[in-house]
Amino acid sequence: MGRNDRQHLRVTVAQPVTDGHRVLLLTVTRNQNHQIAPWRAEPVGQDFRLVCCKTKGAEDVAYITELGKGAPRKTLEEAVRGWQTSPATCYPEISEKDEAILCRWLGVTPMQKKESRYNHALDMLNDWTTEAIKIAKERESREKGDFVDDDVDLCPEELPAGLLDYIRRAILPEDDVLIYKKGNVRGTCYLCGHKVTAQPGQRFVQYGIADCPFCGQRVRTFLDGGAAFAAENLENVATIQLGTDGVTLFIRQWRILRPDDPDTLREDPASCMKEVARYAVRGKYAAKWQKEAKEAYCMRAYRYDLRAWVRVKNPANVYDGGYYFFIPENWREIVATTSLKYIDLAGYEARRESAKKLKEETYYGQNMIRFILDWARYPAVELFWKAGYTNLVAAKAVGAMTKETRNIIRWSARSIKEATRFPARLLRRKKPNDWGIDELKRMTDLWDLVNEGVITEREIPTLEDCKVDHKDIYTALQHSTAYRVVKYINGQYDLKDQEEKRLAAEAKKKKRYYSRHDPAHIGGTYRDYLEDCARLELNLDDRAVLFPPDLTAAHQRTIEMLRHKEIRAKAQGFKKAVKKLEPLAWEKAGLLIRPAKTAKELKGEGAALHHCVGGYAERMARGETAIFLIRQASAPGEPFYTLELKNKQVVQCRTKFNQSYEQNAQVHAFVKEWMATMVLKTKKQKSTKARKAA
Repeated sequence: MGRNDRQHLRVTVAQPVTDGHRVLLLTVTRNQNHQIAPWRAEPVGQDFRLVCCKTKGAEDVAYITELGKGAPRKTLEEAVRGWQTSPATCYPEISEKDEAILCRWLGVTPMQKKESRYNHALDMLNDWTTEAIKIAKERESREKGDFVDDDVDLCPEELPAGLLDYIRRAILPEDDVLIYKKGNVRGTCYLCGHKVTAQPGQRFVQYGIADCPFCGQRVRTFLDGGAAFAAENLENVATIQLGTDGVTLFIRQWRILRPDDPDTLREDPASCMKEVARYAVRGKYAAKWQKEAKEAYCMRAYRYDLRAWVRVKNPANVYDGGYYFFIPENWREIVATTSLKYIDLAGYEARRESAKKLKEETYYGQNMIRFILDWARYPAVELFWKAGYTNLVAAKAVGAMTKETRNIIRWSARSIKEATRFPARLLRRKKPNDWGIDELKRMTDLWDLVNEGVITEREIPTLEDCKVDHKDIYTALQHSTAYRVVKYINGQYDLKDQEEKRLAAEAKKKKRYYSRHDPAHIGGTYRDYLEDCARLELNLDDRAVLFPPDLTAAHQRTIEMLRHKEIRAKAQGFKKAVKKLEPLAWEKAGLLIRPAKTAKELKGEGAALHHCVGGYAERMARGETAIFLIRQASAPGEPFYTLELKNKQVVQCRTKFNQSYEQNAQVHAFVKEWMATMVLKTKKQKSTKARKAA
């Protein structure tokens, strides 16, 4: 193929018979000579075959198979997308015979094809294959119990019993919002329901706090029609409801709109409710549909209605984030016939009441929708919850996992033993509810050290008492016992903590501000100190080196030692570079040129001539460039011109205040002859002394 560079692809059609069914087989290859616009990326698609089959009594099937590969399920549109074209806009090479076969397969008459926009049948074939693949996917989903797009219709349309009373009882009394008009003086308090006017000399402000002039309650103030969510909405509310099939549990979510008259909310809250999302659970599968979508636009959320319920990819992503959740009194009856019949909704809700009693580091807030979805999809959620590890489950529900802790628990496991990445017997070291994500990560890291042979299982309790991160003492554990390392680092931690307290007390006594530093940074200091010792090749098996009495002072010493070592290394590198450049030293017509001898001399040159050559010492030591000094023979110690040579080319040659050598005819001729005589033509001489031209 390739006689016509305009054509994107070639299509050949065959109709073999397989298992008694006639199959449509298309082989599609790309025209390698097709001209691609220079600003577009190179095509990445592969040649492929499209297999289509019509069967009696069953749905049509279609799939794409790339030549030489397996059979990924793609539409025709997806298959040619890598060629920077589409079935609708491509320019195909296809014979009239093959085009007629396609039209017969699709039931398209020649007149219909002639009236089509693109005058070929590939676009219509793409519609057929897309629909066939969609039907096949839905059939497979039904067979395994998963959701299909139309399952959203299984949700009842009537409001759940008790929801309106819940809004009046729980949501409206917490609506501490005052909406004010432009002018910042007049507004409406939705807490007491009265129109108010600001006190003389005062004004309401956006996102502000004020006392309602009528009821005296503390309220949040928002501009009417402003960008704030509260200006147009109270909040989202969600609840559960059994599907019409009796086995699907739906979570319905409404957005409560804010009316102009607060009494409307109390008298008829249903008129202010707009359903925006539906979540569904059946078996181990979950799905989500939205009737509304939003986009960020000019520092506010732009919302728009969808024509129908649209299924979204991630069901656990709660629309709008925050919401109230109403648990019906008969919730156990609602979930009894679903896969969530053992879920503990009341126990999860009770965590809100006990939040103040829990330690802050072990309380992760609430997300009832995510809790329900996780309970259905991940067996380990139910296991950990019933075993009392409620903080771990709560952390997952609100997304408190970080990148490091996201996979710390195997949530798809069917036993706690399989779910943890260390022996389950270690969980007995604490009460179930004392385990948080950070504690679990700490134990997992310790068990990794056991597997690496750095520590033993018996040393785990000792390392649990360590006041710094285990990564900071990893090197020390390879040279001493866990008991000695932890005793030392905890002692240094306490010393630093006492010093911080002393400095804070002195500052308070003198009425000065002092910001206390977390003593935990002593772990990072110890880690850096051990790394410095390794670079200095100090013996870490020596206790005096491994456990210095004053860690901060010892770290400062290693830093200084490394600095001197680096300076010596640079000096040696500079010396070697100078030795290689000395054969290029040259003198003629009252001028001489030689390499800079030391980094100190280079800095003096830069200071005398007021340019930046002093900063080139390190690059010269690494061999990246070469710096030569041009002197007058009558004054060899006085800076005159400085030349940079790189890859046998003069990069720059300057005198005082960065004036170029090209402005001095004598120096310019001297450099030009030096390049021709010494750099470009003359072979390297053994002698390192300056040579005079005859």
